[in-house]
Amino acid sequence: MRIRPMEISDLPVVMALEQATFADPWTHDHFVYEINDNPYALAMIAEQDGQLLGFYDIWIMFEQATLNQIAVDRRYWRRGIASTMLVDALGRLKAAGAEQLTLEVRVSNDAAQAFYAKHGFELVMRKPQYYANGEDALYMVRKI
Repeated sequence: MRIRPMEISDLPVVMALEQATFADPWTHDHFVYEINDNPYALAMIAEQDGQLLGFYDIWIMFEQATLNQIAVDRRYWRRGIASTMLVDALGRLKAAGAEQLTLEVRVSNDAAQAFYAKHGFELVMRKPQYYANGEDALYMVRKI
């Protein structure tokens, strides 16, 4: 598996994965901004044999980083791809001087919460009505 920067040519597959994964998916234009214009964005693709397996998007702002999204194509779940992407991200963040990685996760997403806890994220607080549908988020932090 190879992890590389996301490119505009990846967006058809990224958008399909985005729509299949997230209740409030990002738009095509949002990803274009992340790739071309956002100086704080780290948008990466995991692929193997030309097949896009997943992606992640992180914002790095000095010593603080925020995991916006991490997604794996359901056909490739439970193969360690998300863990490999997260480890890759942590290495890149450390090299960039980031000291902690934060994220929000839906209170209803038990699988994601367990994944993040397994990878050293700790619950800091609950954010009421964080998502568009009124669902609360859990704010989690991991030291790098």
